[in-house]
Amino acid sequence: MEQGVTKKVRNMAVVAVNVICVIIMVILFMRYDDDYYSRLRAQNIADISNLNHSAAKIAQAAFDNRGQSLRDTAQYIHVMGFSRDEALDYIYRSNSGHSGTLELVGKDSTGYAVIKDVAGSYLPVSYENNSYSELKYIFEHAAPGGRGAVSYTPEFTDAVSAFNSFAFYTTISVTDESGQVACYTLMDVVQTDDFIDMLRQEGGYDRFSTVLMDRNGNYIIGDTDFKSSNFFKYIYVFNSLTLDERNVLQKYVQDTSEGALTYSNSRGEDCIFAYCKLSGGDQYSVSCVPVSSFRNTEADRRYITYITVVLCVMLVVDILWLDLLNRRLRESAAHEREANAAKTDFLSRMSHDMRTPLNAILGFTEITRQDPSLPEPLRENVDKISLSGHYLLGLINDVLDMSKIESGKIELHEETLDATKMLGDIAEVFGSEAAMRGVSLRTQFDTGDMRFVVMDPLRTKQIYSNLISNAVKFSDAGGEVLWSVKAEKSGDGYDVVSVVQDSGCGMSGEFMGHLFEPFTQEHNSHSGETTGTGLGLAIVKRLTDLMGGTVEVQSELKKGTSFTVKLHWRAGVPQKAGDSGEQDAAETPLEGKRVLVCEDNEMNRQIAVMLLQSRGMLAETAENGSAGVEAFRNSPVRYYDAVLMDIRMPVMNGLEAAKAIRALPREDAGLPIIAMTANAYDEDVRSSAEAGMDAHLAKPVDPPKLFETLAKLMAAAEKAR
Repeated sequence: MEQGVTKKVRNMAVVAVNVICVIIMVILFMRYDDDYYSRLRAQNIADISNLNHSAAKIAQAAFDNRGQSLRDTAQYIHVMGFSRDEALDYIYRSNSGHSGTLELVGKDSTGYAVIKDVAGSYLPVSYENNSYSELKYIFEHAAPGGRGAVSYTPEFTDAVSAFNSFAFYTTISVTDESGQVACYTLMDVVQTDDFIDMLRQEGGYDRFSTVLMDRNGNYIIGDTDFKSSNFFKYIYVFNSLTLDERNVLQKYVQDTSEGALTYSNSRGEDCIFAYCKLSGGDQYSVSCVPVSSFRNTEADRRYITYITVVLCVMLVVDILWLDLLNRRLRESAAHEREANAAKTDFLSRMSHDMRTPLNAILGFTEITRQDPSLPEPLRENVDKISLSGHYLLGLINDVLDMSKIESGKIELHEETLDATKMLGDIAEVFGSEAAMRGVSLRTQFDTGDMRFVVMDPLRTKQIYSNLISNAVKFSDAGGEVLWSVKAEKSGDGYDVVSVVQDSGCGMSGEFMGHLFEPFTQEHNSHSGETTGTGLGLAIVKRLTDLMGGTVEVQSELKKGTSFTVKLHWRAGVPQKAGDSGEQDAAETPLEGKRVLVCEDNEMNRQIAVMLLQSRGMLAETAENGSAGVEAFRNSPVRYYDAVLMDIRMPVMNGLEAAKAIRALPREDAGLPIIAMTANAYDEDVRSSAEAGMDAHLAKPVDPPKLFETLAKLMAAAEKAR
C-alpha cells in the first residue's frame, strides 16, 4: 500500500515535472515566436528598403542619362543656330537607336515626332485636346530662358503610340519658315511600362511594386498596384485617415530622405511602403510589399505553433523544421544568385548600350579636334564635349568596377613595371588638371633605390587617381594638394606609404563614419555642389583591401583632408631590351596597311575608318560577323593585315566570326584580330581570347592605344612569318 502510494506520488511528481517543463517550453516557444517574428519582420523591411534603394539608383541613373542627353542635344542646336528642319534632321541623325520618342512641339501644341514615315517625312503630332492641359501649359510657356534646364511631365497618353507615357523636356530656340526665332519644346517621350519594368526589383517577393512621385505625392511614374494619382491620397482613402493625419504623414515624408511606413493597400492588406529620396531633386522612389509576401513568415509561425502543441513529436518536428529552413535558405541563396546574375547582365547591357553612343561622341569629337580649320569658339565647345564624355566614361567605369568588386569578380593582374615612371606619369596628368582648376599639385617622392616592382598598374593607378582627383576637386582655386610617396625595403620588396593631403573643404565627423560606403557623398555648405557616383572612395577602400594594404583618413571641416595608403610592392626584375615587341612596333609603319572593320553600328564604322585613314591605313568594312568572314574568305592571301572585330553583331557575333576566320584553311588565318567592343567586363576579355582574338579594346576606343596595339600585333605577325 505504501509502496503504491509512493509510486503514485513519484509518478505524479514526474507528471508534474513534465507539465512544468511543457509549460516552460510553451512559454519559451511563445517568447521565441514573438522574438523571431519581430526579427524576421525587421529583416524583411530592411531588404525591401534595400531593394527600393536599388530601384531609386536605377531611376536616378536613367533620369541623369536621359536628362544629360537632352541637355547636350539642346545645347548643340543652340550653338549651331539651326532652323527647325535642321534641328529635326540633327536629332534624327544623332539619336539612332534611341529608346523612346523624341518630339519637337511648338507653342500651339503641334509639332513633329522625330520619326520618318515611308515617304521620308517626320510624323506630325498634336496635343490640342483638352485632356493635354498640363502639356499645353508647358508648350505655351516655352521661353529662351529655359534652354538647357531639363524637367519632366506628368503621365499622359502620347500622341504617337497612344500608350501611357511621360517625358523629359527642355526648351530650344530655332529659326522658323519666316526667319523668326521661335521657341519649341523638345521632349523625350518614354512609355511608362518600360520604366516600371526597369524599376521592378523582385528580390524573392511575390508581389513587389514601385512608383516614382514628387514631394507632393503626385506620381511621376505610376503602377497599377498604387491606386489614385497621388500617394498620400491613396494612403488617406484606403486607411480612413483624417485630413490632419494625412497632412502629418505628408510632412513626415517630406522632412525625411528615407524610411518605411506600415499601411493597408487598396485590398485591405497590411503592407510595408519603403521610400527614399532621389539625389539632386524632390523625387521619391516608393516600393510596396504586402506583409503576406514576406519571406518565411506565416509558414514559420504555423510550424512553431505546431511544435508547441505536439511536444510529443518534438524531435521529429525539429528535424523537419531544420530541413525546411535549410531548403528555404537554399532557395533564398538561389534567388540572390539569380538577382546578382540579373544585375550583372543588366550592367553589362547598360555598359554596352552607353559605351556604344559614347564611342561615337568621343570618336567624332577627336576627329573634329584634329581639323586645323576648326574655329576657336567651336574648338572650345568640342573640348568641353570631350571632357564631359571622358567624365561620363569614368562614371560608367566606376559603376562597373564597384559591381565587379562586390560580386567578387575583380581580379588583380600583376606585372613588372618602372614604379618611378608610373608615379611621374600620374603626377603629370593631375598636375595639368589641377592647374586648370587653379590648384597647385606638389609631389614629394622619397623612393630610395626602388625602381622595378611587381603590381597591378591599372588598379594601383586607380587608387591614387581617385584620391588625387578628389583632393583637386574639393580644393578652392589658389589651394594646394601635396602628394608624398615614401618607400622602404621590407621582405621581398618595399613598403610604400602614400599621403594625399589637401587644404580643401574637409569632412564632418558624422560623414567620416560613412566615408567608404558606396554611393555616399557629403552635401553641405562647406563642400559645395559636387558631382559623381560617390563610388570613388569605396573603390579605393576595396582595392586597397584586395591588395592587402590599408587606407586611413584624417579630416576637419574647412581645414582639409589627408588620406594615407599603405601598400607592399614586391621587387621585380626589369625586362631586357627587346623582350617585348615595343621596339618592333615602333619601327612598324602603319601607312598602307589594310584593316577589315567588322562593326554593325554605322557611326562606329565611320569613326573607325576615319581614325585608320588618319594614319594612312586602308580600311574596308563589314556590317556583321558573317559578312566579315565572307570578306576575308574571298580576299587574296595576306590581303588584310588585321581585323577590328565588334562583339555584339546580328547574324553572326564577333566571337563566332573570330573562330570562323581562325578555322579557315589559309596561311594568313592567324592575322591579328582585335576585339573593339563596348563589352568591357573581365569575362568579356577572356571570351575574346578564347575565341582566338589577340587583343581586347573597350569602347570608347583610345586612338593612341588602338594604333599602338595594331603596330605591336602587326610587328609580331611579320616577325613570325
